[in-house]
Amino acid sequence: MKFKWRLMCFYFITVLGIFVYLKGFFPVKISRVGFSSEDDIPPAPSDSDILLQLSSVDFHSPDNTPTVKSKDPLPKNFTKLVLVVINGLREDFVFASHHLHNLPFIHKLLLGGDAAGFISRAEAPTLTMPRIKALMTGSVPGYADVILSLDAAKELKEDNFIRNAFSAGRSIVFYGDDTWTRLHPGKFKRQNGVSSFFVTDYTEVDKNITQHVKTELNYPDHFDMMVLHYIGLGHIGHIAGAKSPLIDSKLKEMDFVIQQIYETLQKHDAEKNSRSLIVVTGDHGMTDKGSHGGTTHHERNTPLLFLSPKISLESDISDIPTEVQQIDLTSTLSVLFGLPIPRNSMGKLITPLIQRLSPADQLHVLEYNSHHLLTLAGKTGTLDKEQFGFANPLQLYGEGLLSHATYLQHQDIADNKFEDAKKSYVSSQKIISDELMYNIASYNYMYMGIGMVLTWLGYFAVAVSWGQIVLIHKAPTNTDEPRDAPSSPVTWGVLATLGTIVHGMSLLSSSFLEEEHQTWYFLTTTFLAILFCSVIMEIVGKKLGMAETIQKGFFSRKKSSPTRKVRGKEESMELLHRAKSDESVDSTWDFVELETNTEEEFTFDKTKKGPQNDSDIHIVGVLIASLIAHRVLRAWNRTGIQYVDLPDIGDWLNRPDNSPILGLTHLISLISIAILLEMITNGKDIWRRGVVWVGLGCVFWYRSAVMRALRGEEISNGDHAIGLLPALLSYLSVVLVLGRGIFLKSRKISGTKTMDYIISSVILLSCLLLRPHNVWALVINLYLYWSVFRLLWPIVEEDSTYSNLQIGKIVLRTTLCYWFGQMSYFSFGNSNSLASIDVSSGFVGMSHHTGTLEDSIVRCLIIFTTYIGPMTWTMLCLADSVDVTLQNSTSKQYSRPALLAVFSTFAFLRITPTAFYLILITAMRYHQFVWSVFAPKLLFETASTVIYGAMLLAASIAAKWIT
Repeated sequence: MKFKWRLMCFYFITVLGIFVYLKGFFPVKISRVGFSSEDDIPPAPSDSDILLQLSSVDFHSPDNTPTVKSKDPLPKNFTKLVLVVINGLREDFVFASHHLHNLPFIHKLLLGGDAAGFISRAEAPTLTMPRIKALMTGSVPGYADVILSLDAAKELKEDNFIRNAFSAGRSIVFYGDDTWTRLHPGKFKRQNGVSSFFVTDYTEVDKNITQHVKTELNYPDHFDMMVLHYIGLGHIGHIAGAKSPLIDSKLKEMDFVIQQIYETLQKHDAEKNSRSLIVVTGDHGMTDKGSHGGTTHHERNTPLLFLSPKISLESDISDIPTEVQQIDLTSTLSVLFGLPIPRNSMGKLITPLIQRLSPADQLHVLEYNSHHLLTLAGKTGTLDKEQFGFANPLQLYGEGLLSHATYLQHQDIADNKFEDAKKSYVSSQKIISDELMYNIASYNYMYMGIGMVLTWLGYFAVAVSWGQIVLIHKAPTNTDEPRDAPSSPVTWGVLATLGTIVHGMSLLSSSFLEEEHQTWYFLTTTFLAILFCSVIMEIVGKKLGMAETIQKGFFSRKKSSPTRKVRGKEESMELLHRAKSDESVDSTWDFVELETNTEEEFTFDKTKKGPQNDSDIHIVGVLIASLIAHRVLRAWNRTGIQYVDLPDIGDWLNRPDNSPILGLTHLISLISIAILLEMITNGKDIWRRGVVWVGLGCVFWYRSAVMRALRGEEISNGDHAIGLLPALLSYLSVVLVLGRGIFLKSRKISGTKTMDYIISSVILLSCLLLRPHNVWALVINLYLYWSVFRLLWPIVEEDSTYSNLQIGKIVLRTTLCYWFGQMSYFSFGNSNSLASIDVSSGFVGMSHHTGTLEDSIVRCLIIFTTYIGPMTWTMLCLADSVDVTLQNSTSKQYSRPALLAVFSTFAFLRITPTAFYLILITAMRYHQFVWSVFAPKLLFETASTVIYGAMLLAASIAAKWIT
């Protein structure tokens, strides 16, 4: 149909505009080109000439490097480094009292003064690849790395610690997450990378790393630096959460590995008179549910441990760790190992770690990093004297130089000048580092402007198309027949309009963005409350003789759903004759005859009071059950930011001691799914029913195997492909159900049956990918759809034609389905934070993860799981519309106003908030929370728009094929 494809074309013009806008909004980071060298190190102000030259450097100038170079290289406090990065290691795993028993060796060193502990704070996004870049470059990666981290990492062209160590002739080896090998190709003398995305493997992958470590420790002279990136802890978080007992066992394993490394290197240092340093940290943390990517405390804060007897601290910081920035590690390691600081490093020096240096060397490295940061600030345009006020970093740097020079020239009488210089350098570093972190990039307004124009052109075209369906097109009506008035159309219309406005206004607030689920819960609760009152009033009025029925009576039926009414052949022919004789009617509205189907008719016998009373009781019962189900759904998964850490029903079910209860409830939920599928689908098909039951049985088999493994019953066998056979059988069931539906349609069997097969396959796949406790959330969503929109809110009423009034009611029904779809997105535990994405769902039934095909499958499964709620509600609403079309036409050329109204309404509702949000985020681009709140929401708005576009496109193709 031309109209439908025009609509999709306009929709994807909007999508194109959004992507162009994203290219401008997520800018390329401003950075200095080239690589650092020893020529970048300024000399110490040992005499008045050098002091004068250093003081006269113009940091705004393109060439601000002093002509006098440093006479002495940086001191090398350590000669050997082992950097241990543990994926998902959040700070409370090390410093919280209830985890002390998991890391006995590390805490022994901390308490004995042979280690220093800090809390390292990372910036968003808290994903592995951006955090590795931050650790090695000392800069804050661009937010576009969120998208890049889903793809294979490319070589890191920016100056970094690994590159400088390699250039200095250091021998580097690496074992762990293969992101490192892709970012630093050719830099490791020996390496072995493993995929970090195969999250169901949390044992073999770490054992492989440890085996290589043992081999390297046999010959410690054969490497200068060893980088290890363990990923098992993060994988446990993804599949079991941060409170799983598997976390304890993994931490003990890591503690033992670190102990082996430490003891071996200490023995080697004693024999070779070398100085080794072990650094232990996490790339990012994790939420209690085990995810990451957002900006919560547990996601951003990781421990940063320096293990060596050479560490000497003036105060004990093991009890209350000091907080530092994650990017501070780069500059600190550089000066500790006598390497140039990477050119774009924004970090400060962690001053307690340089206390073993001589006072002169301490001041020199502090001067070096201060000079480096001021140079970077001048190159990036951050250095603006007016914005700093009294605490001007240039002035502080100058004061530090004066005190530094005085101390070097009069060390015997100027002891206080050492502290003055140190204080000035440290203060200057802090101010300029903080400014650099928040002024790292500039927006590309050209792309933003083009994207905005394209988005609004597409949006305007979609809005006009929607208005054409809703307000302009009129189908022929039978004016001779009396027509019942709608049930409070003004009330429902006002509710839909106000609800849409309320949601749009909520996007103006960062707090409402973080707690967006509250808006959708409020709107859907309000609708259910009004529906409850309306139905009760109708029932009471009917009992008092004031009303005859609820929505034209409580219908009894033999088949199909209570939203259908099929006319006889003669009546349809009469309507067809009147429609064709009416020249004012748009020629695209074409009606054909219908076959009489008495089995599909609804009946209502007023003389039989018993069944009618039973129907009243049944309707009220369903209403109350719907309200209760909706309230339970709200408490199933807490999401957002403010209350996400509070316990919910899902947390209780996932507690280790409730594992038997979780298994039982999972079984009951799968049985409920099978029953609800029979209620939602239309035909009785024994073959489909049998395959679905078998598939659900395989789902239970698979999840039972996974739950046993998570309790530790099957870890020792080394098989990380847990439950592979039942998962593959479940996938096979999905394919068989979907394939059977396609086969039936090719044999020209009823299109209704094909839709039943499509619905069944989607629900079956959802059950397989969802975590066991969330299958109940799917059950509740399916029940709400059946009870509210199939039983209590019949929109398409008795006419086989569609008047303008009925199109309006279809738009209302679609709007409410969209509301519930948005609500269901959050009911599964999702939010506007990247941390709510369940990565583990992408690896269900996979035994290995290599190649582009596997990557594509993983991403598709993750996207499908994330948007199961909106997909389910949209699919059921579209299926009902197609079903109504099938009931009212036997011609493929029949123009379906109801179906077009549903398509255009979904398209209009989806892109409306996105189009306005582009204006909002443009205005908020310098807001304090632009990267932590507004930018993630923009990514989710984009993803939702693309997902809805894909669903509508697929539904358009399916509808044309089926009807």
